[in-house]
Amino acid sequence: MVFDPTPEERADFVVRLLEDHIREAKQASLRGMPFRRWQQLARAEVAIAIADAERKVRVGEKIRLYLIVTFACALTTIGFWGVVVSRTDTFNTIAAVIIGLAGLILAGVALGLLTTAYVRRWEAVNRHRDWRRILDLGRRIHILRLKLEKEEEDLEKEREDAQAGKPRPPRDHAKS
Repeated sequence: MVFDPTPEERADFVVRLLEDHIREAKQASLRGMPFRRWQQLARAEVAIAIADAERKVRVGEKIRLYLIVTFACALTTIGFWGVVVSRTDTFNTIAAVIIGLAGLILAGVALGLLTTAYVRRWEAVNRHRDWRRILDLGRRIHILRLKLEKEEEDLEKEREDAQAGKPRPPRDHAKS
């Protein structure tokens, strides 16, 4: 199971964003988007994707480091007070409380690691499902756009035929 999007998925996402920018510019004007503007948008989108990937790596490394240090401190505490208990009888109660607290900290670290892993897996599954849904929606929109363009061409042809005085064959609405 993948925790983060692959570089290919990130690239697909950036390409899809750029396609959306180009389509919006085409709809806004007949000329489309100037190349310089497209370059600026592409540079910004790629920089955002790279910065996001780097930020996720840094945050993950920090969390892992904090958990490892806490785990090591708890083990050291348990070891130290275990030795104290084995050597003397006077500090038994104090050592038992400290070892118990260190054990709770250790259990918390382990629970934190498990929770983090589960949350990352859950986020990855949701992100993957959402990405597949976006791709499917994009495919369906493309198919609808092609159908509308074909229908527009047919209507334009019918209009030209009507203006020329040619008889129009009946439309078959069952095909649509």
